[in-house]
Parts: sequence; C-alpha cells; structure tokens
Amino acid sequence: MSLRDEMKEQRNAAFDQKTQDSFAAYRQAEQKMVATLVLFEGCSYESYKDIVNIDTIGIGNTKRPDGVKVGARDRIKDNEELLRYVSAHLERETYPCMKQAIKRELNENETAALVSLVYNCGPRVLWDKKRNKPTALAEAINANDKSRIEKEWMKYNYTRKGTDRGLTIRRAMEVGIMNGNIAPEELLVCTYGGVNLARIYRAGKLDKSAAAYQYIKDVCSKTPSPLMMKKYAYFNYGEPVGSFVKGLESSNSKDVALQQVAVRQNMARSL
Repeated sequence: MSLRDEMKEQRNAAFDQKTQDSFAAYRQAEQKMVATLVLFEGCSYESYKDIVNIDTIGIGNTKRPDGVKVGARDRIKDNEELLRYVSAHLERETYPCMKQAIKRELNENETAALVSLVYNCGPRVLWDKKRNKPTALAEAINANDKSRIEKEWMKYNYTRKGTDRGLTIRRAMEVGIMNGNIAPEELLVCTYGGVNLARIYRAGKLDKSAAAYQYIKDVCSKTPSPLMMKKYAYFNYGEPVGSFVKGLESSNSKDVALQQVAVRQNMARSL
C-alpha cells in the first residue's frame, strides 16, 4: 500500500469513527425508538409495494443495509436482520439530519418521537434547504419551547389531499411520547388507527390530559378484530410492539449495521 493510500485509509477510518461517535447519544434511545417506529409503521418480513409503487420491507425500508434498493423478492429472516435494516437507515439518513439541526441534548422519549417524525416526513421537518437553516420546529426544539414544539409538530399532519386523520393521530401520539406520557413498547402494532380523533384533538388543539392519554393506551393495548388482524397480517398488525425490539442490545446486529454504513461511506468518498 502506498503512503497516499495509507493516509486516505486513515482519514476514512477517522471520519467513520467521528461520525459514529457523534451519533452515540441517539443510539442510547434505539430501543424506545424502534418501538415507536414499529407502533406506527408496522413491520413486514417480505417485500411489498408501497403507495407509490416502491419496493419496501421491514419497518418502511426501501434500501438494504448496504444502501442497495430493496427488490421485489427480498425477505427478512428474523428480528436481528430487521434491526440491521433499521440501524443502517437511521445512521445513513435520520441521525445526520438531527445532528445538523438539533443543538441541545434530547432525552430518550424526545429522541424516539423526533425520529418517528423524521422517518415519516423526511429531513425537511428539521432543515430548510432553500434557506439553509433549521426549520421553525428545529428552532423550537433547540429552545425547548414546548408550546411552540407542539404547534410546529402538529403542522405535519397532511398529504397532497389535505389534512389526514391518521397522521393527525400519529402526530398527537408522537407529542405524547416526546413528553413521556405514552410508552410505545407497551402497545400493539398499528392499533393507533382505532383512536377517535375527536377524543384527543379538538378545535386545532391537543388534549394533553391524563384521561386523553389513558384513552389512547386503552385503545392501542386492546387486541383488534380478527378481520383487521387478517387484513393487515403482513404488517404484524396487533402484535405486541415490545416483541420487535428484543435483541436490540445485541452488539452483533449493531456492529454489522455500522460496518455496512462504513463501507457505503468509503464507496461514496472513492467516487
């Protein structure tokens, strides 16, 4: 190996280590984070077409851990492989955006809720590309202004067709998770669709009472009808969320994911 190549390899290694270290605080919350994602996104061990006809697998993943697009015949064999998909996505797309825009330390609940929002809506919720600056939501989070956070957070409840009931419920629950009032790992996969929006959101305002949060927990901890469970079986609809985060502490699954991210980074720098 030439001196030039050796120096390049050392720079790459230092870059990867620095990148991984900068995300260490986020990784501390991954168990709660994955529970939140499974609650809202569901989980499929087989590839399927999403609403815009893109091959998707796992917890809404359109790319494999190595960055290659998911194929129509892709399969995930177990939870450990599932976690590799999620970890790689977080390292590649979610954490960098959060690191760029959020300047204060977040607790585990705040991290899990914010990851769910970014995972669902993309980096645009935290970084304004046109103005090259943090969004109003990111600024509110940095200031720890809870009323502004809630106001800005609830703006991301629409699709091209307008305000969406399901997204409004999800945003309201994310705020509850952020505030520590909802523990996603205690609920059932995708059951939030059974929540009556009028019970938790009135006249454009969240009901943050203990009764409202207890209502959410009651609905999302009850087994759905057999018909619904059969219809959405491929999303593991109605299964305990906690069962999908077991093994997250496994160093093997995390190490493999990080190795794959490092490989992707090195490939990108060599182009």
